[in-house]
This record gives sequence, C-alpha cells and structure tokens, in this order.
Amino acid sequence: MPRGRFRYGRGAWRCECPHCGGPRWPEYPGYESEEPTVESLAREVEALRRDVDRLTDQLDDRE
Repeated sequence: MPRGRFRYGRGAWRCECPHCGGPRWPEYPGYESEEPTVESLAREVEALRRDVDRLTDQLDDRE
C-alpha cells in the first residue's frame, strides 16, 4: 500500500505525500478523508502551477 496522506478533493482521492511531489491519483481508494485547509489548497494550486509550467515548456520545446 502506498504511504502518505490522502484526502478527498473535487470528487477524487489525491495523494499529497512527498514521494508524489504533490496531488496525484493514488493506486488504492479507501483512505480517510480530511477537510481541505487553506494550506492544503495552496499546495494543490502550487502543484497545478508546476504542472502548467512543465506542460508549457514541453509545448515550447515542440515548436
């Protein structure tokens, strides 16, 4: 079983463990949910910004 902290957000289970580097879909459902906090939402926003930056860089490299 994967280790880390999982929470229920936007209709799906997401892993916030350091190994994943941010919100990710875990392999196994059924973890205890936790209410989102300002800090957890800020971490999710930051992870999404990193994903957007990475994908933008990939698109720029293709052109």
